[in-house]
Amino acid sequence: MLTRIDHVMICVSDLQQGIDAYTRLGFNISPSGVHPGQGTQNAIVFHEEDYLELLSVRDRDEYLSGHPGGGLLEFLARGGGFRYIAVQSADLEADAARARGRSARDRWAWRRLPDYFSAEDTA
Repeated sequence: MLTRIDHVMICVSDLQQGIDAYTRLGFNISPSGVHPGQGTQNAIVFHEEDYLELLSVRDRDEYLSGHPGGGLLEFLARGGGFRYIAVQSADLEADAARARGRSARDRWAWRRLPDYFSAEDTA
């Protein structure tokens, strides 16, 4: 059984513009972090037990060296926005199997992460 949302990722082409937009919406955003070797950076909106992550590409060449498919760049070229939701589960294997068995399987790619699994919007 899914127990809670861990975090939601929203991808933006320009992190500062994303921070500004979400700040105007009333969110309190923590300073950004750089992901060495990944070419990405983020900013976080913390809640009690979950968080919203704004993610952008900081260095295109560095990103492509670690992600030759360039998936995030393609996603951002299509306008960005909601990309992932990571949820925690009391029975990860069963929940992932159920999700794959529903119509969601055509649009979502389910991935196992250390303590939760993530659904990526592939549309």
